[in-house]
Amino acid sequence: MLTLMMLVQEPTPKLNRINSIQIDESLFKEIGSGNMQALETLYGTTERTLYAYLLSLTRNHDVSVDLLQETYLKVMGAAHLYKAQGKPLAWMFTIARNLYMDDIKKKQREVAVGDDGLYDQITLSYEMHPENRLVLEA
Repeated sequence: MLTLMMLVQEPTPKLNRINSIQIDESLFKEIGSGNMQALETLYGTTERTLYAYLLSLTRNHDVSVDLLQETYLKVMGAAHLYKAQGKPLAWMFTIARNLYMDDIKKKQREVAVGDDGLYDQITLSYEMHPENRLVLEA
């Protein structure tokens, strides 16, 4: 006789990674006073989460990594201003988002100029000697 046994397990609740991160808010005071070990601890705790957030915004690995580095530089520079309110990761997300928005604005102001456009504008009027002008144009 064949008996089928089913193991019934209660479903485990999904853990939200953001909610599972515990950040000691005293780290910011230590970072503000120049403690690099505290910054390393904060980085190790939050780096993956911040990277994932930035990647969701930028959809580009390289840009996300650059913004992540800038975020930690800003955190390092502004750690002494942090007010403990129980949401340090939200503060860091705000810094990251602001850097992302600044990056978008900066890219919108940039104008792409091709090499052809620059070459057409070269008049070399400052060069009086014809031989030198030929060398420069070549």
